[in-house]
Amino acid sequence: MSWVQPGSSFSALSIKQSLATLVAFCLVSFLYLSVLFSFLMTILGHNGGKIMLWLTLALLVFLIISLLRTAARLRKRGKRADASAVTGSLVFFAALTLAVLLLRLDVPYYLLYLGLFTVWMNGYVGYGLDKFKTSTRFDRYMHAFGTFSFALIAYCVIRSIVPEGGSKLFRAIFVWALGGFLGAAFEVYEFLRDKMKGTRNQHGLYDTDTDLAADLIGGFLAGVFAFFFLLTSP
Repeated sequence: MSWVQPGSSFSALSIKQSLATLVAFCLVSFLYLSVLFSFLMTILGHNGGKIMLWLTLALLVFLIISLLRTAARLRKRGKRADASAVTGSLVFFAALTLAVLLLRLDVPYYLLYLGLFTVWMNGYVGYGLDKFKTSTRFDRYMHAFGTFSFALIAYCVIRSIVPEGGSKLFRAIFVWALGGFLGAAFEVYEFLRDKMKGTRNQHGLYDTDTDLAADLIGGFLAGVFAFFFLLTSP
């Protein structure tokens, strides 16, 4: 006896969508636990050594495979601009991660995992599952979350090159300003991409303004996090 009645809206497509959602949930949970585990290790004063290094490399391989498959599916659907955006973010983050590891920059592992989580959510969920087109809230959340993640990573990269200075409050405000700068730079990138590829990632002044507001919120939260958990007193 079949459980699917004729004319039912339940179909193979809905099964695939449900499985994709389940897989996404499991992967999000795993990445979240990786970030939490690494953060707790850092707070407790343990760098994790080889365990964290191998976990980082394993997660990077996962990211590469997942986003390359996502880009391939997007190309098959004729969404070449979205596929190039996914591939571009993957190349950028993979290069950043390898630079941090090879040059031994002072970036905590949990921030790398947070950045990886951001890039994966952007590529797999945002473009692959088409959440950017079906949910404006998801786009706002990604702007805030992405700014939070990369403002902290960018600050750690900068402090690996330039000596830190000033009070904790001053440096926390700098992290906030850095987040705002990265958000504005990304909006300029989206504008140039729309002009060059004929896409419509920006949908007008309201869309841009709300994206920038989300970026400022993410940058502010990054500054607060840095003040309490990342920065040390001079």
